[in-house]
Amino acid sequence: MRARRADWLVRRKHELKLGKAYHAETARLRKASGIELAKARAAAAKKSLSDLVTAIMEQPGTTMEGMLIKAQAVATFNKAIARKYPFEAELWAAQLAPSVLQLASAGDASA
Repeated sequence: MRARRADWLVRRKHELKLGKAYHAETARLRKASGIELAKARAAAAKKSLSDLVTAIMEQPGTTMEGMLIKAQAVATFNKAIARKYPFEAELWAAQLAPSVLQLASAGDASA
């Protein structure tokens, strides 16, 4: 029984040593690759694009050109990152629909 515990302890110490070496090497590689900086830049770009599209979508849609700009903004966001961040795109769709309906109703009234 004592020999089994000693064997177990030897194996666990070896595994701990391997684990520490693994974590040290992956930390070194992350630092050397610059992945953390790249992730931060990607997150900043996503936020910037999201903020811009949100600002566009918050404007009232009073002309066909304005609606085209809104549609292009949503399409651009969708091409860039909407598959990863669908919730904002769903919000913008809900904002776009009333603008389209309002513009279409105004067009019917002027006809």
